[in-house]
Amino acid sequence: MFSKRLIAAACAWIALTAPLSVLAQGKPLVFCSASDPEGFDMARWVTTQTIDAAGMTLYDRLVEFEVGTLKIVPGLAERWDISADGKSYTFHLRRNVRFHSTEWFKPARELNADDVAFSLDRYRDRESAFNKAYGVSSYPYNNTWSANVASIEKIDPQTVRVVLKNADATFLANLAMVTSTIISAEYADQLQKSGKLAELDTRPVGTGPFMLRRYEKDVAVRLDAHPQYWGGKAKSDRVVIQTVKDTAVRVQKLKAGECHIGFSPRPQEIETIRADRALELQQIGGLNIGYVGFNTQKAPFDKREVRQALAMASDRKAILEAVYQGIGIPTSQLVPPGMLGHDANLKDIPFDPDQARRLLGQAGVASGTEIEVWAPMIASQYNPDARKTAEMLQADWAKVGIRVKVVTMEWGEFLKRVRAGEHQVALIGWAADIADPDNFFVPLVTCSRPTASRWCTPEVDGLLQKARATTSVEERTRLYRQVAEVVQREMPYLPLAHAKRSQPVRKEVEGFKIDPLSRTILTRVEVR
Repeated sequence: MFSKRLIAAACAWIALTAPLSVLAQGKPLVFCSASDPEGFDMARWVTTQTIDAAGMTLYDRLVEFEVGTLKIVPGLAERWDISADGKSYTFHLRRNVRFHSTEWFKPARELNADDVAFSLDRYRDRESAFNKAYGVSSYPYNNTWSANVASIEKIDPQTVRVVLKNADATFLANLAMVTSTIISAEYADQLQKSGKLAELDTRPVGTGPFMLRRYEKDVAVRLDAHPQYWGGKAKSDRVVIQTVKDTAVRVQKLKAGECHIGFSPRPQEIETIRADRALELQQIGGLNIGYVGFNTQKAPFDKREVRQALAMASDRKAILEAVYQGIGIPTSQLVPPGMLGHDANLKDIPFDPDQARRLLGQAGVASGTEIEVWAPMIASQYNPDARKTAEMLQADWAKVGIRVKVVTMEWGEFLKRVRAGEHQVALIGWAADIADPDNFFVPLVTCSRPTASRWCTPEVDGLLQKARATTSVEERTRLYRQVAEVVQREMPYLPLAHAKRSQPVRKEVEGFKIDPLSRTILTRVEVR
């Protein structure tokens, strides 16, 4: 007979070594992602992996985008009123909304207007005592809309009024954006009093459908269903978001049943997935753009002629065929076709190596000039293979006298260094948070945040401000087309393609629906 001590030791060994799917008491839902989240205070971050692990699991917003569509629906606000001049929004909050009760925080009350006012005010007032203590005075993806907020007023415990300086056609959509989270003022006060405000990013508390149980860097984020979630308890009691950086390994784990939902397979893996009877591939047109970002603050890319030359030297058709392999829509614009602001009449960027050589000569760039092109070691929805793209650009640009050194690095390091502006050329992209051209142009070509191109002008900022201030579709269309013309002329980016979103799912998964925005929503998903 085995002693109790031996049995306990054996059980501990199994717990440490068994696959995640074996560990469940009832099956956990396992989603294999491509990298770790950057943190858990969603207002600070916007990578797809952070959105999936934090934004759409731990938090809610006043209003939301309906799953699978771009329709704005009630969230923590069950209804709202808008004044005739479009400047005043009165939000009527949902009752019986409870914050997470965790090892690090036990809420004494339900959500009320104090939490909403506090959350919105931290985006608006960069000089607030909270922001200074937290060490974060800027929330990059909330800066633009929050700068237009004149006042935030608590009318009563369940009602908040937000008054804008100018009418903003994108305001509700921006409140539905994944970064516009509502957090607990009570929890923030607890952290501030204890001198541990940084824990807001590591020990999160929200009202969302899941609560953080444990995070192991480079391994997994482990979540439990929020038992008192106002929208009804999540279908899966436990969710594991595994970090699996290699796309081929993700596919193998999916086929083996160690993952239930995958992330952005490479085009060459799609037929393998479709051929597996245990798997289903869901696809949808993506609101994204993959591009080459020229750092306009570094020579020789501070000269427009150089950027134009390298754009003309790039065989984008070949890149589309070799890299995107059927999932890419060719483009020369940042905004996808069919969206307000896309100009179907905008002249395409020609593939013209001869003209590229002439422009480089006019700009004084000598043949043999060496540059670096940075590529992340990750397959993304907007570029399935950045390394291969970089190598194709390397060959194209060599033909016009530019010697390229391709530099690859891990995703987190890549993001950090690109945001710091250390690169010359970076292969990156953007996946929209809202279905509006403002959410393409503002993150990419305004002075409100550090972009991959480091390019912005008062002219473009002014045009975008005017476009937000009108509800006329015709006027917004005209203004956004002007922006598109300026951006193409100045060429801070070389657009490559808009890509379809693809997610493979095991057939025993119920309730999963791929979303047009850059997010994986797991609330109503379970494993049979």
